Amino acid sequence: MIYLLSGPVKTGKSTRLLNWARNRSDTAGIIQYENIFGERFIFNLRQRSNHKLSADENERNLINIGKFKFSSESFRICEAILDNAAKRRFRWIVLDEYGKLEHAGAGLSLVFEKLLGKFTDDKDVNLIVVIRDYLVKEFIFKYRAFSYRFKEFSFPVPDSSMTRNIGAIILAAGFSSRMGEFKPLMNLKGEILLEIILNKLIPVSDKIVIVTGHNSEIVSSFLEGFVNKKPVETAIFKLPEIALVFNRDFRNGMFSSLVTGVKALENATSIIYHFADQPYIKNEFYHQLIDNDDSVNDYVQPYFGKKKGHPLLFIRRLIDYLVSAPTSGTLRDHLGTGGFSSQKFLTSHKEILIDLDEKSDII
Repeated sequence: MIYLLSGPVKTGKSTRLLNWARNRSDTAGIIQYENIFGERFIFNLRQRSNHKLSADENERNLINIGKFKFSSESFRICEAILDNAAKRRFRWIVLDEYGKLEHAGAGLSLVFEKLLGKFTDDKDVNLIVVIRDYLVKEFIFKYRAFSYRFKEFSFPVPDSSMTRNIGAIILAAGFSSRMGEFKPLMNLKGEILLEIILNKLIPVSDKIVIVTGHNSEIVSSFLEGFVNKKPVETAIFKLPEIALVFNRDFRNGMFSSLVTGVKALENATSIIYHFADQPYIKNEFYHQLIDNDDSVNDYVQPYFGKKKGHPLLFIRRLIDYLVSAPTSGTLRDHLGTGGFSSQKFLTSHKEILIDLDEKSDII
């Protein structure tokens, strides 16, 4: 079915749509927004990633719409996001927005018309099109000959079974014996390791748990300063809750810290399991990782070539198991004996294989 969401400019329709869609597991697509400097961006609902739509002055391939200049590459990114959403048949696919450019047959018009033809009679997939109010009549007139049927979009009542709640665990409880200094708060070329990792996890997480043990007091002091430095949240940028959890059994090994962290995130639908000594992974990887939750397997295992790497993404059945798991053994032991299935995620990010155990590991 095709739904239209319309209204005058700057009346909050995209913001309201974003608040409804951002934590739904059955929703994908794109929402436009503008920052305080007047630059326009695209928010990828599924990956929780941002892509600049406004063009920089030195870009060559520009698309001009009135006073606005857009990057042609950004439209290709939008097309890829929408194509992927269509192939995976999400229940709701959002296209924000249909504007003058699309009405003239440019911009996202090709992918838009493909989605129109594919889903107009589909009972399982719904396309939500955000459109300026002054274009609605012309839009309906333009597509009337194709027998497309449009409905006005009214926001459905939230469905808790479709809620997407992404947690993240950072282990910061060990002694860092081989490194010779406490790794989570180690300075790496002017940045603290824990701060680097937090900044990567914040855009993709609803709650982040830092598991402490050794040096828990100084980690707490660091976190207080870190939170005070973060910007005020906006409709697009939602600050996740960041919590410290102390593992009184941290001397018993890493798995006990993992179980402690999972217990603090037992309501999460998926959990990113991260070490404190993996600072080199690029931001793009995390957006791709959360997009690999297929709701079928029990965890997502990233691979670079034939080699397994970290971080992992735990999914519901494994989370349920870990909440009450005995703290003896290793994660590998429990995955092997529990009959858990993994989603293989092939990535080009070789940094998933790198962790900092010793000074010689620092790049």
